[in-house]
Formats: sequence, C-alpha cells, structure tokens
Amino acid sequence: MAHHIGDFQTSSTWAAICNEPCYRVSQLFPDHFIPAAMLPQSPGVAPK
Repeated sequence: MAHHIGDFQTSSTWAAICNEPCYRVSQLFPDHFIPAAMLPQSPGVAPK
C-alpha cells in the first residue's frame, strides 16, 4: 500500500479506491468472493 508515501488523506483515498472494487466483485460473485477491506495507515497517525 506504500504507507510511507503521502499523508493520511492519501492513504485514506487509496484505501477507498481499493475497497470499492473488492466490495463490488463480492456482490457480483457472492459464491466465490468474500469482501475484505484495507484500512488507511500513515506514519505518525494513531491507528484508532
């Protein structure tokens, strides 16, 4: 995910961009895919 590139906003946007197709594919093919999500992470930002 390249957590070291950009700031929290960059990580948050990238996570949203990656999570959307994962969700869409899991809805199109529910018998073959289980949705998973990427959480945004950025140096200096607490995980909570």
